[in-house]
Amino acid sequence: MTERVFKILPSAIKLILATIIMVFSMAAFIASINQANAATPKRDITITGDNITLGDVFDGIYKNENYVLAPAPHPNTPITWDARTLNRLAKAFKLNWRPSSTDQITIRRLATVISEDMIKNAILNSFQNQNVNPNMDLEFVGADPTIILSHELAPTINVDTSSFNRERQTFSATLSTSGNKTFHYKGVAHKMVRIPVLKTAARRGDSIKQSMISMIDIRENYITDDIALHVDELLHMTPRKIVRANEPVKLSQLNKPIMVKRGDLVTMQLKSGPISLTALAKAMENGTKGDMIRLVNMDSKRTLEAQVTGLREATIYN
Repeated sequence: MTERVFKILPSAIKLILATIIMVFSMAAFIASINQANAATPKRDITITGDNITLGDVFDGIYKNENYVLAPAPHPNTPITWDARTLNRLAKAFKLNWRPSSTDQITIRRLATVISEDMIKNAILNSFQNQNVNPNMDLEFVGADPTIILSHELAPTINVDTSSFNRERQTFSATLSTSGNKTFHYKGVAHKMVRIPVLKTAARRGDSIKQSMISMIDIRENYITDDIALHVDELLHMTPRKIVRANEPVKLSQLNKPIMVKRGDLVTMQLKSGPISLTALAKAMENGTKGDMIRLVNMDSKRTLEAQVTGLREATIYN
């Protein structure tokens, strides 16, 4: 019936009807494309694979969902993609979505991580069977000293083989993990030295006490002639300027504390063999322990030189 009606219509009307049909067909086609490409970005994304794909980032993807956009982030370091990045992706893949200025997504990786410290400790423990002092720090050459496993695997690690070259101070080791994965490592072993450091920062004028000091291990090749190696080199000293916590302390950063200040009343002792006399004196200058300073005897008003032996104390030896 429709065909008969169409045949008897004038040519102009036929053209109009054909145009209308074509417009509706194209509209339906475009709508189907837009529906197919309609997408919305996810907000907080957790992935378990090695790469970020388009389907990880957008919901409603029917094409290119497995397209790799970037490597997965480190499990301990989530990344953020802002509106500008998301807009570029949407345009590149012709997605029917555009961001607002505040749109952003956070991408995290769920995985089992075997850290560098875990690998170091496993290798150092294996050296004990070879009569090697484990008090060393390992510097890896080549391979990344971090192992990332699938999130369902346990963080177990075994040292299958290891060797240590005493002459060259080098090592090599083969490790295996859960999931039957094998990793090979080599590098240089550095001897460690225990030195005193400050637990908290100290400033000019502070007097360093035993309670302020702790011990850390650092590589022997980091030691210079100016670094304090013994607690006694820090005790009762005062910083010239701020000394940071948990860092090697240079002797050039320290001063002896002022035990006697100019104008102080000082207990002065005169020692001559078995004889010891005590008098009160006034300090004419500052002095640290061991310094020779000028004092004025408060009784005789004589000017004398004495050695600083303690806090507001000085001694004259004959």
